[in-house]
Amino acid sequence: TQKAFGEAGRALCFYSALQVDLVSRHTDPAVKQRADEILSFLTPISKAMLTELAIECTSHGIQVLGGHGYIREWGLEQLMRDARITTIYEGTTQIQALDLLGRKIMGQQAVGLRHFLGEIGAFCQAHSDNAAIAPFVASVAKHAKEWEALTREIGTKAAQNAEEIGAAAVDYLFYSGYVTMAYFMAREAEAATRASYAGTAEFKEAKLATVRFYFDRLLP
Repeated sequence: TQKAFGEAGRALCFYSALQVDLVSRHTDPAVKQRADEILSFLTPISKAMLTELAIECTSHGIQVLGGHGYIREWGLEQLMRDARITTIYEGTTQIQALDLLGRKIMGQQAVGLRHFLGEIGAFCQAHSDNAAIAPFVASVAKHAKEWEALTREIGTKAAQNAEEIGAAAVDYLFYSGYVTMAYFMAREAEAATRASYAGTAEFKEAKLATVRFYFDRLLP
């Protein structure tokens, strides 16, 4: 669990950093605008999802050590305090969720989400016949469609009752985060199965096992 969340979260951070570079360095205004819209959309997901998962992973670290994990000598009690505060000083999870659903989705006509879903769709189409990662691609494609449908459904309900946004925001953010990370895990699996892959067989095997675990045990 820790390994899967760590690798998926790292990919999300790197992808977000790429959008920052595109915004600041690219010479094409259209590319800059698209990157800025994707970055704006992903920021609340990154802040809330990764900080919440940091708490979960640190808690696992304490749990696997049993009673010893709770004592000061291991250092995990400090890590738990360090992780716990991040869901507060990064902006509480509810605030990030409201920013995502209320501002970035409803307020901006989901422009960032539409860009991102388009990218996911292009990836799934390009690798639909890749037998090595077929289960991952199929799952990502299915969840992307569900994500789009869920967004429309919330939008329809929110048009009739604005309280729907606050009620659905946190669950929507978590679902968005899990699907986002599933996409990046599928990309990691694709990279590990390329003919040009230059890593060790052990690393490739571990990578695919981690991706499989994420899809089988963690992705809703």
